[in-house]
Amino acid sequence: MRREVRDHWQELLDAERRPTERGGQVNAVLSAKKILLYATFGTAGVALAIPIVITAAVFTAGLLHEGVTTIQALLGR
Repeated sequence: MRREVRDHWQELLDAERRPTERGGQVNAVLSAKKILLYATFGTAGVALAIPIVITAAVFTAGLLHEGVTTIQALLGR
């Protein structure tokens, strides 16, 4: 099992280094962050983390908006 996992990650890393057909640019299959997420949580963990991150971002934006609105109301604007 360990060897299969290692081989899988090696294939992904090799794919990043493989030049594309257009101009020899590096084909970035997975960024380092995605590799870290997959290695840490697996596919199911990443699938669960995406909606959580989106929800947190929307919630934070809502809090910031409410904070700005409150400050503007206090300042009389």
